[in-house]
Amino acid sequence: MKFFKGLVLGVMIGCIVGAGLGVNFSQGRPLASNPFETQLIKMRLTTSWKNVVKYGSSVMGDAIASARTDP
Repeated sequence: MKFFKGLVLGVMIGCIVGAGLGVNFSQGRPLASNPFETQLIKMRLTTSWKNVVKYGSSVMGDAIASARTDP
C-alpha cells in the first residue's frame, strides 16, 4: 500500500512539473523559467489599453460633438 501511495504522489508531482516544463518548452522559453509569467498577458493589456485610449477618445469626441449640435 505504501508503494502505491508513493507511486500516486510521484505521478501527481510529475504531472505538475511536466505541465510547467511543457508550457515553457512550447513557448520557446528556458525550461526553468516561471510558466505563469507571460509576456503575452502584459502585451495584451498594453494593446487593450492603447485601444481603449484611441477609440475612447474618438467616441467621447463624437458624443461631445453630437451633444453640442442637439438642442
